Amino acid sequence: MIRVVGKAVPENIFALLGDETLYATPDYKALVESNAAMLAAYRAQNWEELEKALPLLKSCLNAMGLALDEYLEMYETRLANLRENSPGPDWDGVFASTKK
Repeated sequence: MIRVVGKAVPENIFALLGDETLYATPDYKALVESNAAMLAAYRAQNWEELEKALPLLKSCLNAMGLALDEYLEMYETRLANLRENSPGPDWDGVFASTKK
């Protein structure tokens, strides 16, 4: 989820990875679970769990031959920034973009 400059309501961003054939595979189900765990740790400000979840997510992506390195790097960068600058207890888990 991202809150863009000038907007109050956050937007969900999705990526199309494949069709229903891919969706039915055990690897895809593991990917969905791994991504959900990573996002839950992020939104709960559980930085240690987030740090553990990112390599697991990368492993799932690699097993499927999906190169989403920018996605992983984005969360690694956010993790580093959030550890240095805690968003506080009222944070809603939404990334607030500061530029267009």
